[in-house]
Amino acid sequence: MNTWRKFLLQDVKIYQASINLQLEFNVFFKASSDEDVKGAALLSKVHINGAMVYFSPNASKIARPLIEKYKAMPCSIPSSTRDEDGYLLSFLAGDQLFFTENFPIENNMFGNIQL
Repeated sequence: MNTWRKFLLQDVKIYQASINLQLEFNVFFKASSDEDVKGAALLSKVHINGAMVYFSPNASKIARPLIEKYKAMPCSIPSSTRDEDGYLLSFLAGDQLFFTENFPIENNMFGNIQL
């Protein structure tokens, strides 16, 4: 299974909902083997209507219950460039190295932060 998945996180309290999702994902991330978590990342792109949340293929594997809970649908790899509203892809949880290696640093929410 090499499929990205996504769902729209819509909540009046989007910040708290995002933190809760990170905490849920981290339970699966920490319970998985080192080999399983390599490339397992949870990413998002905030929009006016909420946040589009993306599960990398390995994140989909380790956090299957979250895929089902949030009804995440298959999708293509998210773009790291600004969308039409100026929003950027950001890292939520998981393998941060996967994120920085696969998405150009100048186009993501880390900007010039040294990791």
